[in-house]
Amino acid sequence: MMELLSIRGAVAKRIDELLKERKMTRYALSRKAIINQATLHSIMSGNCKGVSLNTIFVIAEALDMSLTEFFNSPLFDCENIETN
Repeated sequence: MMELLSIRGAVAKRIDELLKERKMTRYALSRKAIINQATLHSIMSGNCKGVSLNTIFVIAEALDMSLTEFFNSPLFDCENIETN
């Protein structure tokens, strides 16, 4: 069993996985997704209160994938998400 993650923690971990798979930097992602580097840093460091679906959508598009593909990860299985 994986460690329990918050939704925002699972999103950050998923982005990291996808960046490694694609050999892409966070800087390159922020440029391609046209999102501020500070916004991406906030998401990745867990300092944001939440991540909007729109932001995840533009990140997924920049990674050449759909939202379905983005969320198709064991990270988002109910038993791996902290619910409090």
